[in-house]
Amino acid sequence: MKNKHKSRRIGTYCLSFLIAGCLQINAQKVSFSEGTVSLKEAFQKIEASSKYKIAYNGTQLDVNKKVVLNQKNVEVLDVLSQVLAGTGYTYSVKGDYLVITSPSQNAVNQKVKNVKGVIVDETGEPVIGANVVVSGTTNGTVTDFNGNFSLEVPENGTLDVSFIGYLTQSVSLKGKSDFRITLKEDTQKLDEVVVVGYGTRSRKSITGSVDQVNSEIFENRPVTNATQALQGASANLIIQSKNANPNDNSMNINIRGVSTMGNNDPLIVIDGLVSSSSTLNNLNPNDIDNVSVLKDAGSAAIYGSRSANGVILVTTKKGSKGSKPVVAFNGQVGIQDPHILFSPVEGWQNAMLRNQANMNVGSAPPVHTNPDSRFV
Repeated sequence: MKNKHKSRRIGTYCLSFLIAGCLQINAQKVSFSEGTVSLKEAFQKIEASSKYKIAYNGTQLDVNKKVVLNQKNVEVLDVLSQVLAGTGYTYSVKGDYLVITSPSQNAVNQKVKNVKGVIVDETGEPVIGANVVVSGTTNGTVTDFNGNFSLEVPENGTLDVSFIGYLTQSVSLKGKSDFRITLKEDTQKLDEVVVVGYGTRSRKSITGSVDQVNSEIFENRPVTNATQALQGASANLIIQSKNANPNDNSMNINIRGVSTMGNNDPLIVIDGLVSSSSTLNNLNPNDIDNVSVLKDAGSAAIYGSRSANGVILVTTKKGSKGSKPVVAFNGQVGIQDPHILFSPVEGWQNAMLRNQANMNVGSAPPVHTNPDSRFV
């Protein structure tokens, strides 16, 4: 009996020493006086001063970011927390590894909840088809016929609610699960002047499908012609190169898709004059004030059958009475070098290659028969 109690006491002591040793390892304190170093160097210093190995995704984490490594008598995990502060990254302990977790992974690991609500305008009418998206993600939905929506979201996330003609609203999800959100009209966008076939009208009074591209698009793109500048600037406006020739700038322009019969090019009107795609290519992009793309039959009806494939209205910049003259210069310089340069063969090598070619086809005897003539 006495030996049995003695064995229990020895086991208890061993377990106590083991737990104390583990706690001491986890609470290991280190000191650094490195000053400002890169994040990668900080990880290396922490690994050298502790039992831990740090694992991270080098394609996501900017390891060249500068951090301060100047701590005295601080626990290893606290040092890592200070180093990662401000980066959005966190860590988790997996045995002897400290795994750095990206913000996107943190968002996935957050607790989610189901929220619902209704989107209305200033008159209380439901907004049908409004976009409801969790900020910074692609997780979203649209409102139904009654303006209602339901969505699974992070507990402390933010909802972005948007609809054409209304100001986008951001709503905090913290502590709420049922929402009634009122969208306000974007009066500035609704009062925007749009060029149509029969003059200009405000956007709020247009019922047809009209898209407008402003001059900022053309000024901020490093292109050589207006057609290239229009690529990707308007929905449903498809612009493709006609061939693979790098010296040919001609483009195919389509608004209503491609048919198998007839010409698919839209009607191009520059300052009220019907023009061709080649004329549009020759137009300086910096001279364009705006471009209106008339997509449906109603907005392009004034041009008759010529507008069957849509209409592109181009308005160039003009001076106004009493305005001061403005001179602007924009220049671009480029240098091109071939990636692979071939060294020409010497004369004797050329002769020997000709000999080999003639022998291969059997058309003529060798031109040069002395291979040592290169040394003469």
